[in-house]
Amino acid sequence: KPISDATLGQALKRLGYGPDRIVPHGFRAMASTQLNEQGFAPDLIELQLAHIDSTVRGIYNRATRLQERREMMQWWANRLGALRASEVAARDAA
Repeated sequence: KPISDATLGQALKRLGYGPDRIVPHGFRAMASTQLNEQGFAPDLIELQLAHIDSTVRGIYNRATRLQERREMMQWWANRLGALRASEVAARDAA
């Protein structure tokens, strides 16, 4: 079962990130932007974000593209890990 925005919001608050800095939905926007800039297929990104395609194409197309989505999300996880590592390195150097 997916976690709610409230659960994620509370976790962010405990980490010191209040709604003035980021809200849970902001992670979706951040991921969408980064994945599009990286060149992943826009329809793959929309599928991962669970956006519903109400066009005829979307109604008939039931493909999950799971392997492509796994690869895309692994790239995203690696990207976040690299950002975290550079933040820690910068803090340690200060």
